Parts: sequence; C-alpha cells; structure tokens
Amino acid sequence: MPGSVTVQLVGVEARGESGNVTPVISMTFAPAWFNDALRETETNRDARRREIVFAVACVESYLFEWVRDSVVRGDLAALAKYFPFDRKLGIRDRWPAVVKELRDDGRIATTQNLGGTIWANFRNLVDYRDGVLHAKASRSDVAGSPSNEKPMPTMHTFEQMTPGEAAEIVRALILDLHDATGTTPPSWLAPN
Repeated sequence: MPGSVTVQLVGVEARGESGNVTPVISMTFAPAWFNDALRETETNRDARRREIVFAVACVESYLFEWVRDSVVRGDLAALAKYFPFDRKLGIRDRWPAVVKELRDDGRIATTQNLGGTIWANFRNLVDYRDGVLHAKASRSDVAGSPSNEKPMPTMHTFEQMTPGEAAEIVRALILDLHDATGTTPPSWLAPN
C-alpha cells in the first residue's frame, strides 16, 4: 500500500480514563507523490506529463497532511474546520484559503506572499496538470485558432520543461510556506 499509515486512539481511554475511545487511521501520501515526481527525470514528454501530475498531487496531499499533523496535531474537529467534507475547492483556491484561515485563527503567524513567482509557477503547473488530466493537452493545435482552443500544455511546453522542473516548483512552494510560517519543512523535501 502506498504512503504511510498512522493509527492512534482518541478519547478518554487513550488518556488512561474509562469511557469511549475512537480509533483513527490516517494515511500520508505527500512524500510518496514527491518521490514519484522525482523519479520522472527522463527527457521525453511522457516523463514530463507524469512528473507534473505527481508534483501537483504532492501539494494536494501535503497541505492537508501538514495541517493535520503539524498545525492542528491530529485534532479532528479543527481539521474539519479547515477541510470541511462538503467544500470542494481546487488547490489554487484551497491553498490560499486554508493558509489564510490558519493565520486568522492564530495557528500560524503569517501567510505566504502569493503574488510572486513561486505561486505563479505553481498555478501554471496546476493548469498543465488539469490540461493533461482533462485532455486539453490532447487538443489539436490548429493554426489561427484562439488561444483558449489550443492544447494546454502545448507540445512546446513539454519539450521546454527540464527534468525535475515540476518537482522543483513544488519544493519551492512548500519551502516558501515553511519559511513564511517559521516552521520546519519535512526532511523528505531536501534535495538529494
């Protein structure tokens, strides 16, 4: 099974008292997604496609897992506040919303500057991921067609991306989060 699994007991029995106890099983995928992205360092378009998908999946998982494990430290009620089951936001909207909520609640001191290159690069990467997964990249590139009808990402984009570029965009985003919040980044994010 991919990812790591954590099992904990929550409730009064977990504290040595009598009463109800709730088992909680949590899975962690961000490190595995990041390693998957790093493995895609071949020089062909298929490797770039997979690296993009894996890199964005890493960020999708990481935000949730960071809040769960490091910010609210397993408090399921607090976690549900930041990640309600009925709120369906894409990562471009979810990342800034959750980080802002954490700051507003005093759980972190500040937020990232999402007006710079790091965030712009990540937003582009999400566009590429969406294009790959939702077949916009498979569209025909017809001369003279409007830009919104062209492939996304284009064949040229795939060919211009360097091996490891998508993984580096993700690394920069997560490191920037930790730099802004004064928290320690995960060891698995360190360059090899």
